[in-house]
Order: sequence, then structure tokens, then C-alpha cells
Amino acid sequence: MSAAGVIIGAAVDRDARGLVELRRAILEEAAWFTAEAGEVPDDVRLRTDRMREARRSGNQVHLVARIGGDLVGAVAVEGGRLRRVRHVGRLEIMVGRAWRGRGIGAALLEAALASSRMHPALEKVELAVYAHNARALSLYQRYGFVEEGRRIRQQRLADGSYADEVWMARWLRPLSG
Repeated sequence: MSAAGVIIGAAVDRDARGLVELRRAILEEAAWFTAEAGEVPDDVRLRTDRMREARRSGNQVHLVARIGGDLVGAVAVEGGRLRRVRHVGRLEIMVGRAWRGRGIGAALLEAALASSRMHPALEKVELAVYAHNARALSLYQRYGFVEEGRRIRQQRLADGSYADEVWMARWLRPLSG
């Protein structure tokens, strides 16, 4: 699928409000993330601070997707803060409900991987995804992510059922020796 008309660029301070609203709307769906609406603090000032920290860190990437000026998605790769895991970035993608299925997630993922390669400190990108999210699993596999592990019945969903969590990762550069 093509993400026609999508423009992806670095998240800047003025994106903070749109990012907070996008995250809140996705968390209200209670379908894709561990956190549900209201469980994690996320306000404009906090989001702005996180983006500023990302720009200074040397191991973080924050990008947004826009169509016609509207913020429709975002991706973050946040590297570890501790020395021993500084090289590993945790990936999170968000695409607004009305914009899903148009290739925006793939465009964000591709841009995040390209940007992550520009940070010498980042060597590996990891993520966790629900095992029943076939669409996301397929996307990640297309971009070279492999399953590293599975946490059985890791999350209890709102309806009382359980979901397995699949841990996936990919190296940004070939491993040597």
C-alpha cells in the first residue's frame, strides 16, 4: 500500500499537543497498547520535554506523519538510558484510527529505521506486539524483525481474556564476529 500524500519529519515542540491527542485517542481504543486511557501521564509539557531530551540523547528518534497538515501518526525509537542497553532502542508506532490501512505505519517504520541507523549509538531496535495483531506482525516481519520471545498470557484485556505478547527485534547493521 502507498502512503500517498504523507510527509514524515522530525517531531518538534509544536507537535506536542497533537501527539498527546493522538496517543489519548489510541489508548481510548484499549486495543493496541498495554496502557489504557488515563493510566499514564502524558501532557503537552511532558511530551515537549521528552522530545527535547530525545534530540540531545544521541540514541532516540521521534518522527511524525502528516497528511495535508494533519498529524496522523508518529513513531519513536527510544534507546536505553543505562550504558549496557544504550544501543537498544524500543520502538512504538501510533497511527490514528481513520488513517490505518493506508501504508502510514510502513512509511513511519521505514523512516524510523533509516533515522535510527544515523545514530551510531543505536544498534538494535526492539518492540512488543500482541500475538493476535496479525497486521502488525506482518509489517514487522517485512522489515526484518524476528521473534525473540513470547510472553504467554502476559496481558489481561478489558474483556477478561488474555493476550500473548511477542517480542521482536532487528539489528540495524550486520553483526560482525
